[in-house]
Amino acid sequence: MNWLVFVIAAWVSFGLEFGLRDALQLGELNISPHFAVILLVFVAMWAAPGAALSASVIIGIGLDLFYQLKLDDGSDVVVIGPHALGCLLAGYAVINMRALMFRKNVLSIAFLSLVATALMQVVVVALLTARGAYDALVFGPAMAELGQRLGSAVYTGLVAFPLGAMLNVLRGVFRFQFERGSGFRIQ
Repeated sequence: MNWLVFVIAAWVSFGLEFGLRDALQLGELNISPHFAVILLVFVAMWAAPGAALSASVIIGIGLDLFYQLKLDDGSDVVVIGPHALGCLLAGYAVINMRALMFRKNVLSIAFLSLVATALMQVVVVALLTARGAYDALVFGPAMAELGQRLGSAVYTGLVAFPLGAMLNVLRGVFRFQFERGSGFRIQ
């Protein structure tokens, strides 16, 4: 995989995610798409497993750095870890499910984006709820947070249709290398 192209694509996806978050937000709800997770799914579908998991952790750390949380005194804090672990789980799930998908189909990217975002958000809510039990972190009720975040997972799946089509066109630029099996063999 060409890491320079990945870094540029990640930079663009973070820019889309945080630049368009308010414009694409659904009403008063905190439901908005996650462009970085769509890139994570695309990379995990085509890259070698080691490179895909490394890219997942990089995207997760980037999300952790951008999503600031509030403390009881009103100050902002950055918590490194919840999104990184969630993205690692999401990337691992996509790697395991990619053999069952038609990789070139946009529906596969959309479905796996929904699943990956949902897995990531479950991990994030669980870790931040656990941390909020002993820390001064202001985090809403777990079920309300999880409901909004799963709504974001559905929204991400819908946004993955056009973005997945664009990423499929650019697949050659990433120069993915993966093992090619020689087919089914009985030994």
